[in-house]
Amino acid sequence: MINDLRNRRVGLIGADAFIGSSILQALFRPGVTPVGLCGPSAEPHPVPDGINSHTCDLTDAEGLKSWLSGLDVVVHAVLGWRPETHLEEGLRHALALHPGMA
Repeated sequence: MINDLRNRRVGLIGADAFIGSSILQALFRPGVTPVGLCGPSAEPHPVPDGINSHTCDLTDAEGLKSWLSGLDVVVHAVLGWRPETHLEEGLRHALALHPGMA
């Protein structure tokens, strides 16, 4: 799967979260350009040096538009980003802002 991502900019929602930080480590290899999206968290996992990352809440439409610009793939690795919202809703919201990703 990682080989399918060569020469692609891969956006990772939740790059500073528990699961996302592990996915980020797997993406950190030649030919793959990971771009992390970190949420406002009290206890974020550190994003490694050399990784481009942005901090943005998934309800911030303008912040998401800016982050999605130029990405080829989006990986959503945040579960329960809001107690009242489901994972699928967050992903649909992010992808609706960038029609070429769907």
